[in-house]
Amino acid sequence: HSGLAFVAGSSLRFRHPLVRSAIYQGAAFTERQAVHLALAAVLDTGDPDQADRRAWHLAAAAVTPDEAVAGALEASANRAHRRGGSAGAAAALERAATLSESRSDRGRRLLQAAEAAGTSGQADWSRRLLDRAETFVPQGRLRTRLLRQRGLLELRRGAPDRAYPLLLDSANAADAPGDTLDTLMLAGEAAAASGNLEWTIAVGARADDVPAASETEQLMVQLLTGAAALLGGDPARGARLLEGVIAKTPSLTDPVHLVYAGRAALYLGHEGKAREIYRDAIERARADGAVGVLISLLNRVAVPDAIAGRSAEAIANATEGLRLGRETGLEADSAMALFALALAHADRGDETECRDYAAQAQALAAERHLQLGAGRSTLMLAYGARWALGRLELGLGRPAEALVCFQTPIEVDNEQHPARFLDTADLVESAVRSGQADACRTQFAAYAAWSELAGRPAESALVSRCRGLLSDGRDAVDHYEAALKLHAATDGLFQRARTQLLYGEALRRSKQRSMARPQLRAALETFERLGAAPSAERTRHELRATGETARIRDTSTMNQLTPQELQIARLARAGDSNREIAAQLFLSPRTVEYHLHKVFTKLGVTARGQLMRLDLPAA
Repeated sequence: HSGLAFVAGSSLRFRHPLVRSAIYQGAAFTERQAVHLALAAVLDTGDPDQADRRAWHLAAAAVTPDEAVAGALEASANRAHRRGGSAGAAAALERAATLSESRSDRGRRLLQAAEAAGTSGQADWSRRLLDRAETFVPQGRLRTRLLRQRGLLELRRGAPDRAYPLLLDSANAADAPGDTLDTLMLAGEAAAASGNLEWTIAVGARADDVPAASETEQLMVQLLTGAAALLGGDPARGARLLEGVIAKTPSLTDPVHLVYAGRAALYLGHEGKAREIYRDAIERARADGAVGVLISLLNRVAVPDAIAGRSAEAIANATEGLRLGRETGLEADSAMALFALALAHADRGDETECRDYAAQAQALAAERHLQLGAGRSTLMLAYGARWALGRLELGLGRPAEALVCFQTPIEVDNEQHPARFLDTADLVESAVRSGQADACRTQFAAYAAWSELAGRPAESALVSRCRGLLSDGRDAVDHYEAALKLHAATDGLFQRARTQLLYGEALRRSKQRSMARPQLRAALETFERLGAAPSAERTRHELRATGETARIRDTSTMNQLTPQELQIARLARAGDSNREIAAQLFLSPRTVEYHLHKVFTKLGVTARGQLMRLDLPAA
């Protein structure tokens, strides 16, 4: 009679959702209980969707522990897991724990809920569930899992020094090889994040003692022992083991296992292969709703993309990773996103953005005790922020200022850690261009020796380029030519273009203008395609000095897209609907529709089909 509710066909509708909520909350508990039981009675348990609803109605009506209802909720959680609904599974398991009749079942379900909440990226919720589970999980396998989850949360929040002992204790207490190795993988990640070589070697030694039976277990042993050998003095053995991990990639389907293969590729300097592996893992993590894994993957892709000069892709992925990291409290991965953003904006010449992101990365590292010192070092972050600032100065034509950045001291507990050599090639260029070549010779000698042991074509190419910079005449030409041949064996377009620019400059200075032009033209085309504006302008200047005028390529339209718009445009071009895009990017369909309208306006298209003809940067 009031009009607050009305019948529409076979449904009862309310004038407004708040009316529905008010009526429900205003009813007495006995009334609500009766309705929940009535609805549960008519829902078909043979239909999974109705079975899930029935379990929740029974749970809402329960006032005392009820194992039958708790079991129905646990079954619902298992179905949610299979659908990739980790948050829904955590909620069902938490309620199931409350309704459990035995202490052991309550502890087990609380722990499972904590694991599911962690998978969904809700770290604070996961911690609260672990705290509740603590008193119900005294010893045994569940206790081992509890330690592992605590260690994982510490690792993901950016405290590898606190994560490592928890994870190692959990691995040592595990009674199954698979559980031991799964946890050792996380302990190895904590060791790498802390820059502690002794921890990395210890994890490798512990893994070597595990009787790996399955192919997945063998994969983990190979990765851990390979990394320990590579960084601990036996790089040849380490390389063989890590190459074996990469070779198994086609048989891997779990995104976490694909992360392992990607790590192996990065250890060996195979950035292109790592990027391919991580791209596949990102698609699987989106489909599984594994937000925590997705955040890590987005940044694992963004960092090598930034290093390789693919700034548009790096900014798009790192921005999404940063947004999700901040929303879920996973600060450690956010720091890596900030490093990727600083480096990518350095190559684009975006001085304000580069300095801002570098400062944020350093501040976050300091806040989470990730700075060097007291055995807690995140070498990639420490060197990465410094590198981004130095690369910015070098790109803007300030080599002396760049040299100051590259010479900023960083205390290192492992002189052979690959992160130490991230910026060496740029250090050599800044030293030579500022007339201070002697300032780089010691570091370059160490880099060249490490590169020879590592055996990476990409690194060998940079070593040859540095030798070209430090040489004159025919020797310089030979080194640049050797560098270009090595670049041909990699997918490092940005570094190849930089070598072509330096080679072209050397040829032009030696009055070989006709030989310089093809090198400079090729470099310019790559720089323009990658959006490296400072390098492109420097190359145009060199071309003009050879007597040739280069046309400025218009890339402004594509560059107008924000990182989120670029992500949405790529998914729309792949044929995904607004709802599918929203699910993958953890946005609302309305937000996707709003951004897609802006994409159409900026790119001058009117339909999704037209996006297929556009050259959007790859994911």
